[in-house]
Amino acid sequence: EADSILALIKDKKATFDTLVKTVSDDQGSRALGGDYGWFDENKGFVDPFKYAGLMGTKGNISIVETQFGFHIIEVLDVSATSHTSYKVAQIFKLIAPSDETYSKAFTKANEFGGKNNTAELFDKAVDAEKLTKRVADNIKEGDRELPGISGAKELTRWIYTAKKGDVSVFSFPDKHLVVKLESIKNKGPLPLEDVKDDVTIKARAAKKGEMFAEEFKTKAGASTNLNDIAAKMGLEVKKQDSISASIKGLNGMQDDIFMGTLTGIKAGATSKVTIGNSGVFVVSLGAVIEGRSMQNLNDIRKAMDVEFGGKSDYEVLNALKELANIEDHRSRID
Repeated sequence: EADSILALIKDKKATFDTLVKTVSDDQGSRALGGDYGWFDENKGFVDPFKYAGLMGTKGNISIVETQFGFHIIEVLDVSATSHTSYKVAQIFKLIAPSDETYSKAFTKANEFGGKNNTAELFDKAVDAEKLTKRVADNIKEGDRELPGISGAKELTRWIYTAKKGDVSVFSFPDKHLVVKLESIKNKGPLPLEDVKDDVTIKARAAKKGEMFAEEFKTKAGASTNLNDIAAKMGLEVKKQDSISASIKGLNGMQDDIFMGTLTGIKAGATSKVTIGNSGVFVVSLGAVIEGRSMQNLNDIRKAMDVEFGGKSDYEVLNALKELANIEDHRSRID
């Protein structure tokens, strides 16, 4: 029917406004001969109808289908101030392996795990194929998330039932893992071999601290003037005009021993040579400025009661569990 009406208009066998009044079902424009007047992209028409007008040229007649039916649209005029408009959108596309790729990766992982099912074979194969191992340390029995792995319940459960050196294959939605249990840390003091690297680092740091402290004493002697000490040591004095007792460090250095030493000396005093967590230091306190008295102590007390009140129940429960020597193995149950 729309095609037939359009043919009548184009053949000039009937005028547009006459046909509107006789055959149009659009009650909104029928009395006006179908004239909707000027409109732009902000007009509340459905898009096919709206853009047939906005993107058409003067005199253009076309048929457009919308959810309301078929529309015969004639562009009567185009504004001289018309402009090109753009619609900006984001397009999201999931980039994921196909089923075939996923299957090939599983087959490869399964074959690797099957052939290299001991710790020795696993390590040799990793070196031979120049693979990069990823290491997860200190996994707790209740861990459900591991670095780069979500939903690791079954993997964690296997870790706590496997033996040292065991190898197994696990599949996840986005990856397959061939896993080797490297070591087991039993409750209580760890064997020296397991903590040797950490102990070595701490022992070296402690020895360096002792050596630097001795150098301070040898070169600076009993001097308590920071500028004099710095000159004898070939160092630079770091000065801070003000510091709050609540912060954890100075000049980018996070050191609880340093802050404890600073808050423990009197105004005008200089500390002795002290070995801290981040280095060896001598600190001098120029003055102490008393803080303003707090007028809202009751409010602060109430806030602390709320903050620590709920926490106390949790901590008490943990303390009771520890005293009762309870081992929580609920994670082994589905």
